Amino acid sequence: SSSEQKVHSSSFPNTPSPINPSHSSSTTCVSSASRHSNRTRGPTTLELGAGTGLATLLVAAARGSAEGNGEAGMVCAMTDLKRVVPLTRMNARANKAESGGRIPASVAMATTTLRWGRAEDVERLPEAIRRPDVVLGADLMYTSDEGVIRALAATTMALVGPGRAAVFAACKEHRPESVELFASIIEANGFEVTRVPASEAHPDYPASNEEFELLECWRPRPRAD
Repeated sequence: SSSEQKVHSSSFPNTPSPINPSHSSSTTCVSSASRHSNRTRGPTTLELGAGTGLATLLVAAARGSAEGNGEAGMVCAMTDLKRVVPLTRMNARANKAESGGRIPASVAMATTTLRWGRAEDVERLPEAIRRPDVVLGADLMYTSDEGVIRALAATTMALVGPGRAAVFAACKEHRPESVELFASIIEANGFEVTRVPASEAHPDYPASNEEFELLECWRPRPRAD
């Protein structure tokens, strides 16, 4: 949609980027995503508005490093607008072990187009990533366009199944009213939203509590009768 295009109108480099944990909004997602995807076998993560894919690349490298050669069956998906996905895909390939990167060969990387607020885009996702264990987002709520925030909330709710979560790193200095709108929408639809100070996200990736916070958004399982 035209409103979504305005959110993602920033320029992107046209060359692949190695993992460099220097952007706080992405690095604050790492530890939280790892906690929520703690399973015997590898989890599936899906990032919204991935851009260069830094948040997912960090998660994939961190999980792989923690498990030695990576978790069997781990899938990391990155999504964005059609014009951005080629860069995202380039970065994913450049950061795999086969290309000299830090992401183990055992971690499957996927990149695909996904427009917020478009149910048909969610329905077209490959089955392997349509119901991820964790949805990720880094600094996506910096627009004043309420329609974009509602579209982001709709896509988040379509992707997150019962007992699963979405984790968003939000910059407090950008549009706090947009963050509040997003949280209110998904809470009204049964999600539980927990605000986590950025400093508690990961000891290796410090971030300022004055600048960033994490929104951990759970969809509870239905209560048994």
